[in-house]
Amino acid sequence: MTGTEQVRDYVFPLVGMPIARFCRRISEIAQRNGLEVEAFVERRGEALGMFVKLPSGRVLSLVESQHLIEHHREQGPTAYMDAHAIAEFGVEVLVTEVTTSLRLSPQEVDWIAPPENRRIALANVKHDGSRLPPPPCVGPADSYFHCVWIDADEDAPVEDYGELDAGRWPMRWVKKYRDGHLEACSYASANWRDAMPEGEVPSISDINRDPQFCAKDISKAEFESVWKEANRSKADSDSRQEP
Repeated sequence: MTGTEQVRDYVFPLVGMPIARFCRRISEIAQRNGLEVEAFVERRGEALGMFVKLPSGRVLSLVESQHLIEHHREQGPTAYMDAHAIAEFGVEVLVTEVTTSLRLSPQEVDWIAPPENRRIALANVKHDGSRLPPPPCVGPADSYFHCVWIDADEDAPVEDYGELDAGRWPMRWVKKYRDGHLEACSYASANWRDAMPEGEVPSISDINRDPQFCAKDISKAEFESVWKEANRSKADSDSRQEP
């Protein structure tokens, strides 16, 4: 016995946020821990999932999307926990608790949410009860793209670099302006409501149907290079402004 307990019809008090993804199928995890997988239909189609109460009393949700398994190379379920827990303990502590409780090894963890997800969770907690929408809860990074705005207005960015999850929700974003300066933003940014794109990013083919834009997929390395440059430029600018 691991001290885990199946929970039915559970609703996260605030919002479930992803903390990790596993390379072990959910049916194997369930069998290993004497749990039962439930089938349901989500936005992308058929999925399998279960809610599990851990020995600490915190509740975990495991969701395995058939669409993501078949089309986005995912190997197992994504683990979600309430934003309150992530804000209080951070991602790494919770991932350790989950793997220990479910008798999973570190090698069976395929992806861990970045530390900035704790800041996003804090923002969700801060805005709990507010009329302003909290930052969205995105999944693991799945693709990267670059888009040129050919007829951009004078003050608008002429190029965009984006990191997207499997549902094409933006995760991190870099804007390039006519004078060459770069601006990096994510949902951990204080001004994310103004800086981040709204909603899901259209497919490359849909973007390129508009003659004003020219978009293409890029590699993770290409995006990371631009992201680092944008943050380095910001750090240099901030240091110059210090008295």
